[in-house]
Amino acid sequence: MEKEDFPNLETRASLCPILMLPNELLTEIFNFYLPPYPTAPKIAGPGSPTYLLGVCRAWRTVVLNSPNLWRAMGIRPKGSADLGRDAGVLRQWLVRSGTVPISLNLILRANEDADPEQAAFVAAVLANRSRWEYFRWRLDWERVHLITGPAPSIVDLNIGTSYQPPSHRQILRLDGATPHLRSVTLWNVGFGASSFEWKRLTTLALVNTDIEDCLTALGQATALIRCKLHMSTAGRQWAPLPGKTILPLLETFIVDGGSSDALDTDIAQVANPSQNWWGQFVLPSLRRLAASYNLLDPPGREALQLLASRSNCRLERLRVLTFAWIDLDFSDYREPVARMWSHVVTDLADADDVASADDEWRYEMYWEPRVDTVEEPHTSLSESHS
Repeated sequence: MEKEDFPNLETRASLCPILMLPNELLTEIFNFYLPPYPTAPKIAGPGSPTYLLGVCRAWRTVVLNSPNLWRAMGIRPKGSADLGRDAGVLRQWLVRSGTVPISLNLILRANEDADPEQAAFVAAVLANRSRWEYFRWRLDWERVHLITGPAPSIVDLNIGTSYQPPSHRQILRLDGATPHLRSVTLWNVGFGASSFEWKRLTTLALVNTDIEDCLTALGQATALIRCKLHMSTAGRQWAPLPGKTILPLLETFIVDGGSSDALDTDIAQVANPSQNWWGQFVLPSLRRLAASYNLLDPPGREALQLLASRSNCRLERLRVLTFAWIDLDFSDYREPVARMWSHVVTDLADADDVASADDEWRYEMYWEPRVDTVEEPHTSLSESHS
């Protein structure tokens, strides 16, 4: 074949105009091809940055020199051979992502007998902790200590592990300044008053946590906008914090303490537990509230009404959390709430939805009324003339 048979750059560009685009613009186009950050793309195949490498030599060069295309990584358990292979691939992604902040979504045990590729990947993840921006890891409870240390770029931390009694849990702590930290989710993970810069948080979810620990965190996290507490391991010694807990910006509050080993038993030792719970808060911005049925008993509803009056908040949504095995008459809750707040939409939902470290509760979709239990808002005469 003669040399002339190979099209030169101008000829190729006329056949494929996209080749004339500046590399910076190509990179932006490739960013739109991938899921929006911080969601991790697939490791291989369409929708992956790896897939772009095989299109042509020019694109390969651009992709390999675009760290932002490699900054979001996710790994889930599959066959052991696949897991080792994927860990090896993602270790390359860590290198290709250069020095930019990264998003990691890992379901990886990180135990000592892990596959060599997995062990090397975990070591690389830990070596890049200064770049953690969105960090989600499900790991063995004995390995939680690996996360403790500095994480100066962290924005969103979500750590979960298998259940252990609170007294056996390793305490997680982020050392040093975390100026960008806004969200923390902990599932079966121990923490203390100095674990985080609590004052920076706008979103907090604590799942399977002692009541005392929850209150300690809330006392410091005064910038919260959203908060979810699942207290299925409530402490046997429970006493409200001295004084009131004031959360001036809190709009969404989910409190689940209805399982058999929590509020029903442990804090039942305290007189009027639901009154004590609501009595310690001032929440002037509260709009959406979900609470377990036992915190919305008659004394609890009375205390909640006092909270709303004391806080001067305008509640819009109230969700009663219960379990399928509990014979609950929803009208026992709906009708008293309607008398207290005629404008509030009330419904019933499964408490099991709260007992996870997922993020669905943060979004409006979670609060869409359950049509089979909804109480539509209605306006009283006094309100209609106001």
